[in-house]
Amino acid sequence: MTQTPIEQILKKEAVSVDGETTAEQAITAVMEFTPSDGSVYYVYVTDDDELVGSVSMRELLNAENDERVDALITSDPMSVSTADSVPDAARRIKEAQLAVLPVVDENQEYVGIIRANDVIQALDEKAAKRLLTSSWPWI
Repeated sequence: MTQTPIEQILKKEAVSVDGETTAEQAITAVMEFTPSDGSVYYVYVTDDDELVGSVSMRELLNAENDERVDALITSDPMSVSTADSVPDAARRIKEAQLAVLPVVDENQEYVGIIRANDVIQALDEKAAKRLLTSSWPWI
């Protein structure tokens, strides 16, 4: 059976900002963003398109308006690569216990996100059953 490439399930619709962006500006970017499906859990922080971190919505909402996001980021966030397989992505999502992970290309440039539900749907039936019989409490 042919595996679904990560590129087929990644969403390019996500909020990303550079590190000099303030919390207020990042929140404004989230408010102006209209995802076609789902919600915004994180804002991804890039430096010349390279993924350098992520900031949760909770962190943004609790920050001072003028605080820069590079002071709030979780550096080196767990991510998946466009070269990874869907089962690899499923394992990373399960390990991180996150509903969404950023996707990077071979140059570590941020290209989008994958959602846990899209990964599960892309798995073959046997692999999906194995994953779903274990605990996924964050989904």
